[in-house]
Amino acid sequence: MFTLASALCGIAPILGVLTAARVLQGIGAAMLVPCSLTLLNHAYPDPGERAGAIGVWAGCGGAALAAGPLVGGVLIGWLGWRSIFLANVPIGLIGLWMTWRINDSRKAGNPRHLDLSGQLSAILALGTLVAALIEEPSLGWRSPMVLTGAAISITAWIAFLTIEARRAQPMLPLSFFRNGTFSGAAVVAMATTLTFFGLIFVLSLYFQQVRGYSPLRTGLAFLPLTAVVTAGNMVSGRWAKARGFRWPVLAGLGCSIIGFLGMLPSTLSFLAALVWWFAVTRMSRIK
Repeated sequence: MFTLASALCGIAPILGVLTAARVLQGIGAAMLVPCSLTLLNHAYPDPGERAGAIGVWAGCGGAALAAGPLVGGVLIGWLGWRSIFLANVPIGLIGLWMTWRINDSRKAGNPRHLDLSGQLSAILALGTLVAALIEEPSLGWRSPMVLTGAAISITAWIAFLTIEARRAQPMLPLSFFRNGTFSGAAVVAMATTLTFFGLIFVLSLYFQQVRGYSPLRTGLAFLPLTAVVTAGNMVSGRWAKARGFRWPVLAGLGCSIIGFLGMLPSTLSFLAALVWWFAVTRMSRIK
């Protein structure tokens, strides 16, 4: 689906077709992460081998994410905007071919039923929340559209939690959050994902709309970030294997705090960073 949608984006004749293809591409991208992890879990039943495979998976994903603005800037500068979508097609076809080549006769155990009501309530909750946050700066919090979106989001979140608590096979078992390690890892993952993804999005707009950089120059401006993320993914896996996961996580979050302080040198950001650092230090005690 992602590969097909990328091809449609690349040949879209009008904006409406491009928008529809992007929606389809988003659906395919949303399935890539859980499906790829399921394949890894099935292909590597041994916990040690599985941990190594997931480390490679995470490292490649992080490096690709950081390299995206650089590669995209080069493609747009040389071949135009359609090339950033068409470039996904051969990569996707190679991935499909490699997946079909796997000859594994083992069958996945414990088949699960689709939690459709949980899926739909989560989609509604997230969609209306994002829509309200996007429209708030232009319409204001008192706007009927923003208030309606916020109310629907809150209602959908309550429905989602209720459904997940009552279903025998929920999409997200709430019992997972009773585990301190899982809860701590989820909080750290959410914080780092929001800030890192947001950083790439905001800096892309800043470089092009505020500084007036071309797409190619913007991509080159991301080169240090690409290099550091790639090197960090290569080093952190070995460090975690030798020393455990706690210190690599703390070191990474500490470096992130220093970097954000460098971009936002104000007393408020400094105090906020201190509060986050204390929270991270407390979280590091979770076993």
